[in-house]
Amino acid sequence: AEIDRVAAARVEALALPVRIVVPSRSLRRHLLRVLARRRSAVAGVQVLTLFGLASEAGARAGESTPREDAAFEVLLRRRASGVPVLRANLEDLSDGYDAVVGAVRDLLDAGFLPGNEEGVIERLEDAAGEVAPARIDRSRSLVSLAAAVHEEAEEMGVRRSAAVLQAAEEELLANGLELLPTKALFVHGFADVTGLAADLLLALVRVLGGTVLLDRPPDPAETESDDLGGAYLSRLEQRMAHLDQEIDTSSDAPPEVELGESPDAESEARWVAERLREHLDRGIKPEALGVVGRGLESMVLPLRRQLRRLGVPFSGEGLSVRGAGPKRRLNRLAELLARGADAEVELWMETAREGARATDILLALRVLGIIRLGDLAGFTTAGLPPDGVRLPVAVGPEDESDRTEGSSRRLSRSVIERTVEEARALVETLARWPAEATAPSHRRYSFGVLSALGWAEDSPEYRAADDVFASVLSELPDAFEIEKAEWLKLVGDRLSRAGEVAIGGEGAGVQVLTVMESRARTFEHLLIVGVNRGVFPRVGHEDPMLPEAVRARLAADVLPEMPVKGRSADEERYLFAQLMSSAPSISLSWHVYGPDGTSTPSSFVDRIRLRDGVGEPTRVRQVWSIAENDDRPRTAYEIAVLEAGRAGVEGHADLLEPA
Repeated sequence: AEIDRVAAARVEALALPVRIVVPSRSLRRHLLRVLARRRSAVAGVQVLTLFGLASEAGARAGESTPREDAAFEVLLRRRASGVPVLRANLEDLSDGYDAVVGAVRDLLDAGFLPGNEEGVIERLEDAAGEVAPARIDRSRSLVSLAAAVHEEAEEMGVRRSAAVLQAAEEELLANGLELLPTKALFVHGFADVTGLAADLLLALVRVLGGTVLLDRPPDPAETESDDLGGAYLSRLEQRMAHLDQEIDTSSDAPPEVELGESPDAESEARWVAERLREHLDRGIKPEALGVVGRGLESMVLPLRRQLRRLGVPFSGEGLSVRGAGPKRRLNRLAELLARGADAEVELWMETAREGARATDILLALRVLGIIRLGDLAGFTTAGLPPDGVRLPVAVGPEDESDRTEGSSRRLSRSVIERTVEEARALVETLARWPAEATAPSHRRYSFGVLSALGWAEDSPEYRAADDVFASVLSELPDAFEIEKAEWLKLVGDRLSRAGEVAIGGEGAGVQVLTVMESRARTFEHLLIVGVNRGVFPRVGHEDPMLPEAVRARLAADVLPEMPVKGRSADEERYLFAQLMSSAPSISLSWHVYGPDGTSTPSSFVDRIRLRDGVGEPTRVRQVWSIAENDDRPRTAYEIAVLEAGRAGVEGHADLLEPA
């Protein structure tokens, strides 16, 4: 209401913008949509993520946004591999140093500086009675590593993108409103914030003035009381304790709650799609409907499939799946670069070729006993039969055991010779690649690989790979020499991400979101899916580099902004309570069988079922149920599949015609 009041002021009064700072792009789009619907326009109102506002502050101060994350990661991995305690535990693991990268970032984002090293290590010694000696040694090595990498990066002028937050804070404290002219400031959607982000948020409120809106949802099971998860707000409340407080005592009516229990994830996704279809047919706008899950990893593909099958328009935020076609080839390229000549010929073929001919070539290579790309590149074709290689594929109705010479296909010798030449060209390109070079040189050899794979320069996959190479190049200093393996690691990670596609949409339609992307959003009807035990609330896992006891000790004494996973129980309760207050009607669903066996509903569901007015869950049928009383909507495709057994061979044509 306060945002509406200020945003509705006369246009001439908005010569300075109203700024609303939010934690996610999803909430940013949602607020803009709500404001546009209520006011028909959003002139004079800026809705920004904290990083977006920091970037604007940097631009106004004439500073470029730091983007040397790749260089920082290279420096960190190099130094970590030289630390005996870390190398002994991580060297032989696939991507073992990823854990080090994450832990060091946590330290630096919490405000750790080389000058703090001695005090932090003293606190580690104090935790020796609570943590195993080996873990203390790892933590001590990690702290020293963070100090050394920070100093080296400073000397080289390498800055992480997170440094934009610190730079914005410093500029804001120095220049105030001159840096960010503002009519009014609102901070909305945050429940907790730490480190550099917390420092910037506090500086914004102190310098620009403004209102911090905190959402304290009621207990979903006892709606007249505040939820205990509200304790999660305590750290942010302490930071903003200097502000005057005003409590809004008004509250909405408790939501109507519907429960659904499905046998498996596919059936749960179908039930969700059917419920959404019903709401859409009643005239509810798609954007007012939401599907949210704590972890949608097991649900994303079933949801995508069933929503499409029932014609439900949707967009996913923060959710992606491995793509097909050109996107699939980017994923394959990432794997091929990592494995080089040791890659299987199937991987090389999937990266380089498409079409039926590739299957024949693979069959021929199997007949010849060729498994690896390097073996193919070194293969001598002199001993091949003049008429090529017979493929182990029967043709016609003859039984395989009765095949004659004329009942199988052959792959010509010339095709095999050309395949060997192509493999040899790629292996030679990889062999010429220097072990160490500057980033521009590594980029040239990367293009050489694409050429050896036969990728056309105007193809979508080539352009996407070019974008990846350019992004890595932009994050490395010009004269900075890196090893081939370091370049391939950076490029491979980004190629894998580039090979993913959003589950659907560009922001319109039903909103399919993770819990983190749904924070502070509202809906007309919300479906919370996958509410299973161990999923929501999520079970926290110990950080192997910085154990929880160490993090808690550092947060209590020397690094108050250090992320502490011990707050996860409060966070999970808070997130669920906020979801349960975000719509007037809510459906909760779960499934009882998963890939790991049987599953049970979440403890959150158990509490909700104690609330007055919450009925028994709907027992959802399997997607392919053939029960006579199953009156769910069916597509032509599904009808054809279900009726195929009764129709027989003669009736297939009639069934398939409408499908």
